[in-house]
Amino acid sequence: MGVALFIAMNLPLAAGAAVAARRVFGARGTLESFIAGALLFSFGAVAVMTCLGAAGMIGVTNAVLAGAVAAAFILIAGRTGGRVGRRGTGGGQGGGKSGKSEVRSPETEARSRDGGAADSMPGAGALVVPFYAVACAAVFILFVFAAITPPPATDALVYHLVFPAEWLKSGGIHIVRIADADQAASYSPGNVHLLYLWLMLPLHDDLLARFLEPAFFVVCLACCCGIARECGIGDRGAAAAACLSALVPGAFSRAANC
Repeated sequence: MGVALFIAMNLPLAAGAAVAARRVFGARGTLESFIAGALLFSFGAVAVMTCLGAAGMIGVTNAVLAGAVAAAFILIAGRTGGRVGRRGTGGGQGGGKSGKSEVRSPETEARSRDGGAADSMPGAGALVVPFYAVACAAVFILFVFAAITPPPATDALVYHLVFPAEWLKSGGIHIVRIADADQAASYSPGNVHLLYLWLMLPLHDDLLARFLEPAFFVVCLACCCGIARECGIGDRGAAAAACLSALVPGAFSRAANC
């Protein structure tokens, strides 16, 4: 039952974000669409939880309905933004292409088409393969660690998970006193707390909330790959940059904690 509720909550919003990614952000290709879709989905979930929490109407049924409304809003905003963008660039496909060329220089486009300097190196593919394997293993371990270990007895149990748990019990957002000398966080719900609330709602448990950091870690790796591609180093070099980012000890350890 919990899995069905999770799907019902997330599917409309995820579908709306995926379709609108190309319209709002002008995303091209799988990588850009994934990044834009993740941002739009997060925006929708935060907006839904903010509105339901302020109204004291936090619940699965309300979240499903509000998620569908948020998806429709994202799609409508995307269509409006797409029309404005086409008018601003002269309309038609030619306008879209000319508008995109302002973001990527001809040199960058040429290097990307040619595979970039890194791709033109003999044996570059063989050098990148070990990075793929190690990075994929690291991300897999990260998700397994999140699934089998309880939240750490630090910020997670002081306020990160305490806020959404209390809001979930009361059905609305309210001031929650925490076991800390600094009560500032109690007076302003953070986006991460609202995303935790979204993930805790279908199961009334913190299991899904543990995957939030690993999920955003993957989005950050995709962003590293996209930035590298925009710099013109080629697909293989960009993938290597993302893989190396996955192995940074500080980033990896933070992604494993709520």
